[in-house]
Amino acid sequence: MTAVTLDDWLARLASATGDRVTIDAALVAELAGALGAPEAELRATLDGLLDFHAGAAQVDPAVARAAVFGAISATVLRHLGASAVRPGVARLVFSLERAEVTAGGLVLHARVPGAAPQDRDTADVVARLERAGLARGGEVVLRPGGGPREIRVVCRPPVSGPEVFLSYAHDDPGHKETVRTLAELLVRNGIDADMDQWAGPGRQDWQAWATGLITKADFVLIIASPAYRRAGDGLAKTGDNRGVQAESATIRDLLHQDRRTWTARLLPVVLPGHEIDEIPLFLQPYCADRYHVTELSDAGIEELLRALTGQPRYVRPELGAVPHLPPRSLPRPPARS
Repeated sequence: MTAVTLDDWLARLASATGDRVTIDAALVAELAGALGAPEAELRATLDGLLDFHAGAAQVDPAVARAAVFGAISATVLRHLGASAVRPGVARLVFSLERAEVTAGGLVLHARVPGAAPQDRDTADVVARLERAGLARGGEVVLRPGGGPREIRVVCRPPVSGPEVFLSYAHDDPGHKETVRTLAELLVRNGIDADMDQWAGPGRQDWQAWATGLITKADFVLIIASPAYRRAGDGLAKTGDNRGVQAESATIRDLLHQDRRTWTARLLPVVLPGHEIDEIPLFLQPYCADRYHVTELSDAGIEELLRALTGQPRYVRPELGAVPHLPPRSLPRPPARS
């Protein structure tokens, strides 16, 4: 088979038959073989997805991705000797970003979070990642069972950039996708960004979740849109965009408590196709800075990256010496004869 990303593989994994979602057993066996993992174990993970989506017409790709990536992370760590690690723990210390299924096995692109919780379960895993040369970025090839198929793990260094939370309104599916693209761009550029679409499959208390991320983030990006403007200005109807109404209320309160601190931490962002007037008035859209994303590319987010990483476009030169400027005398008028 040619290389295929795991996201593509997941898209083919489940299909709706009548009113039921079914799992393609051949694809499960294919992935289990590439992992060197028991097929029954992987099948149990995927059956859990079906239970989670009971009555649904399809499996949520984000949920499927999180579950399968957790299972893969746990399997890789077991191959490194961490025999009892659970998928939930594995994701904390070994975060998969991309996986490719190839004829020879798997190619996994991962990172080790810089500040994984340190307890008895994670300490052994972190030590094994250190011994394998992956904790600070590196590459290792595993051959499960000594067979011909391999797992090549390419691990990038821990993210060292600032922690950033993206606060935005669900105006429409296109806007949600654009915001996720921005978040992915930031992560690829070393920014430890987080957003609701990456919150995982478990049941969330969204108010508590958002408050926790807002208060601990180095920066909160406020993504301008008509719905966010209405919510931020207190003009939204009671039942509209309840999540962003709660988030913007929390943000307004923090700004009111400590304007100096939170003025620096709250960064309004104007995406392509949006306007300054879509920034809520409490963020001072015209008399304070805002950050325009000219296009969804590395070049298009340069202004924002400079603000997040403290790298100005122009730097004031070093102060030079004051020159000595002797007084000038006016020429004497000619003497009268």
